[in-house]
Amino acid sequence: VLKGLGWRVHRVWSMDWWDNSGREIKRIVSKLKEAENPPKQKPVPEEGIPAVVPVAVQHTAIEQQVKLPAQRVEKKQVIVEAPLYAPAKLYRQSLNPDQFLHPGMIKAIQAKVSAVLAHEAPVSERLLTRRVLQSFGIARSGNRIQARMDEVCLRMMLKKTVHDGDTFYWRSDQKPEAYAGYRVSGTGAAKRDVKDVPVQETANAIYTVLYEQISMGRDDLLREAAKKLGYARLGGNVVSSMVSGVHYAEEQGGITLNDNGAYLLSPDGTARAEATMQTFQPTTETAKGL
Repeated sequence: VLKGLGWRVHRVWSMDWWDNSGREIKRIVSKLKEAENPPKQKPVPEEGIPAVVPVAVQHTAIEQQVKLPAQRVEKKQVIVEAPLYAPAKLYRQSLNPDQFLHPGMIKAIQAKVSAVLAHEAPVSERLLTRRVLQSFGIARSGNRIQARMDEVCLRMMLKKTVHDGDTFYWRSDQKPEAYAGYRVSGTGAAKRDVKDVPVQETANAIYTVLYEQISMGRDDLLREAAKKLGYARLGGNVVSSMVSGVHYAEEQGGITLNDNGAYLLSPDGTARAEATMQTFQPTTETAKGL
């Protein structure tokens, strides 16, 4: 992209920098001097054509060039975007709480739990319960209903993780310690409370931010990670969840804090960021310009 805009790019590889930073600085200075004083290239005359173009001909060429109509050029750029959080669409039926608690309903509840997991895992216990109950037309979860949901999940031997007192359920094929990707909270049905975001997703958003920005201070990192997850405002719950994600990323060895108070990716964090971005859906954006 930069080269297409006319930039001259000089790469400095991290291993070369660590090996001999002084040598790399000299190379940078040399490239800057070349940019300030580019070598003059003499025109090579073709056979039968004078090397020096008369001034009158130059003016004519410039005038003709200016008068040419501008043509619109379409450029297609492939970009990747994190997916929106999308709720599972369950078959709806109307039950009262007593009917829901009937032993004969256990298999029907298990089927809906499986459907939510297939579409939304990792999903918080709170959100899983809400999805299932809403599909049965039940607005609120009392102690007895929550106990039945806990019983169903226990019978199904679901994979789960607990972080800061919140339980999250996973599909059997998912590995929490190697989970890649995150989903963006949207509006309406696609809106997800920040407390329903597993810490693994928050950490993956943090890895992605640092992959793009290289290093960031704590406050900037919290804000940008929240934006990645779809939270533009840093309320108390959002800040708390982002801080928890930073601590988790540190514990996993994905990020480190340097002497200047800035967070950096470790090699493992870099791999996590790349794996996360590979889960995104590519889209094509067409840009029109002169």
